[in-house]
Amino acid sequence: MTEFNPQAAFAEEEKILRRIPRETIIVSLVFSLIGLIAFDIVTALLVLAGGTVSAISFRWLQFSISKFLGGGKKQALKSAILFYLLRLLLILGIFFIIILFFSRKIIAFGAGFSAIVLALLVEGLAAIFKSMKWKN
Repeated sequence: MTEFNPQAAFAEEEKILRRIPRETIIVSLVFSLIGLIAFDIVTALLVLAGGTVSAISFRWLQFSISKFLGGGKKQALKSAILFYLLRLLLILGIFFIIILFFSRKIIAFGAGFSAIVLALLVEGLAAIFKSMKWKN
């Protein structure tokens, strides 16, 4: 029986967290190609833009959590609330701009933005299968 190595587990989690934004962009690229074939170029670009914004948002969230965990508790809480509110305002601003200029295409942006769900699902399933293989 092998011992649990926390550093190895942390390194594996870091690799997964670095892969998720790339996988999100790849999934949104596939969705945008489907959108280009089924609809038009504006739909495809909005799907790709949604996936890119989602990947950037995930990366920003990852960096900010790492930054806040390194500081003092009281200061970290204030900074975290400020940055999360700023992040939420930016995401809402992007959705508002899309609604303002492309009101009939907001679903395309939302589909791209939700590509991260599929990337997280793939990573979760891969981790489950890996743990099942490790136990056997």
